[in-house]
Amino acid sequence: MFSGLTQKIERLFLAGALVLVCAGSAKGDDFYKGMRGPTNWQLDFKVTDSINEKGTETLSNNLMLKYWDGDRHGKWGFISVPYKFVDSPAGSDSGLGDISVGFGPRGTIGNFHWMLYGSQTFPTGKRTTGTERHDTKITGLATYLTDGKKFEIDGAFEYNSTGKTNGRTTPDEFYAGLIFGGKIDDRVRVASGFTDLIKENGDYLLNWRVAGRYARSRETAYELVIDRSIGSRNIPKATSITAQYRRNF
Repeated sequence: MFSGLTQKIERLFLAGALVLVCAGSAKGDDFYKGMRGPTNWQLDFKVTDSINEKGTETLSNNLMLKYWDGDRHGKWGFISVPYKFVDSPAGSDSGLGDISVGFGPRGTIGNFHWMLYGSQTFPTGKRTTGTERHDTKITGLATYLTDGKKFEIDGAFEYNSTGKTNGRTTPDEFYAGLIFGGKIDDRVRVASGFTDLIKENGDYLLNWRVAGRYARSRETAYELVIDRSIGSRNIPKATSITAQYRRNF
């Protein structure tokens, strides 16, 4: 069991390294979700390997560039570019996913940090790697830290007004996530919680999430997130592992 998990984690980091090399020639759902970084810019790269109960495996590489300004209050924005490899019983495919761009205000009230933004997702992916529709999202992110950052609560809420796919209207979506955790030492943090995707027609997918974070320095951090579906209706259950690298500059 542990050898298989180790191999999968190694595979995630290898895939991420390959994408970063090529590029060299941004959900209550992870740490400090509602906070700005220590600098104005952050490069957020993550690789997710997911397999669902129907036998479809998706390896997603996502590169996100974030910007924020201000101290207690300010603004922030991002652009997110995904690339996917899909292996299903019907065949395999790969290609660019749907690109997203978002912008909004952010602020801090005592130990409470928040971000709001509106975003647009464009149908830049193919049928197998994207949704083939324009999505408009309104999202709120929040982080509450106790004194000394010993414990934290991170949350997210999102409303997605979905566009049409091949002329057909698809149900709007609601997403919510909440995790609780804290520091093991000055570099390591762990947390656990739940995420839930609910469609307007009543279909849903509820996941249990476990996350760990290692801060190598003020500029760089690594995260590992494991999700496992514990409830669903008309959405295939899945298990996924995400390896994430963040670089502030």
